[in-house]
Amino acid sequence: MFRRNPRLFSLDGFESQFLASLLNQGYAVAPSFFSKEIIDRIYAKADKIFSDEKLKRENEESSAPASPPENTIRTIQGVRERTTELVEPLASIPDVLDVAFHESLLKIAAHFFLHIPRLYRVSLLRHYPHHRPKCLAGGQPESDRCTSLNFLINLVDNDDACGPFVFVPGIYNCLTLDSPRRTETDFSFAGQPSPPTHEPLPPRSKWVMLRGQRGSVVALPGSGKRGSIWSYPTDVTNRPRTSIMIHISGYDVGDKPVIKQNRMLKWNFDRMTGLQQMFAHPALVHQTLPRLAKAG
Repeated sequence: MFRRNPRLFSLDGFESQFLASLLNQGYAVAPSFFSKEIIDRIYAKADKIFSDEKLKRENEESSAPASPPENTIRTIQGVRERTTELVEPLASIPDVLDVAFHESLLKIAAHFFLHIPRLYRVSLLRHYPHHRPKCLAGGQPESDRCTSLNFLINLVDNDDACGPFVFVPGIYNCLTLDSPRRTETDFSFAGQPSPPTHEPLPPRSKWVMLRGQRGSVVALPGSGKRGSIWSYPTDVTNRPRTSIMIHISGYDVGDKPVIKQNRMLKWNFDRMTGLQQMFAHPALVHQTLPRLAKAG
């Protein structure tokens, strides 16, 4: 589908520049890409869900409920960080769909992998300050192969007081290490220059601080294990950082499609464009989830 529809996946000037930055630098940033109006609307609804759930859990802990509660959010606890995730962002806040499935992001992702990816999972996360960046906490090995991609869309202004993102780009750029190897024909199709074939680029071990106003988009290849949330030395009084995260995985040898990745309302899926539906892989529900409707 990707190769047979070059017009559908054609890139404009901004998209080509963003893709070139992603492939050559190891990351890319689009400042204030989405309007503050839609971002603020999504954030207000998400913040209400997070706040209501926090109050609900505090009340349940004090009253010891007889039956297990139905969770609206889940907490991901790490060694040095805590992340809270909205369980069904596309079903509880349908506005997220217009951001997460923006066609520019989809086309960039398709050109990054040179095919329509097998996984396109949308999450809405709230990160809290932790002791120190993971990239300084130990050398976690990470594959050199660019088989995954992450988009982060800021729902709050990210500055030194509210979750700046610390990231260590990969040792080599994606052009020299992408698998399968890109041919000259592949690069011509993607509108990118062919990489040098003699030696890989020198290491880029210096970590970078990525800040941006709400509505900005950050793209990071790889598993994200070499990224973090907070600057170092950190201030644990920093406000939490809330963002939409899209995790995308391409095909590798032996991989099969991942079915039903995003739970969403059927009428929202029906209003998507043909390009958007290629990436959705939806698990459809026919009405707004009752426990989440009140947050809207």
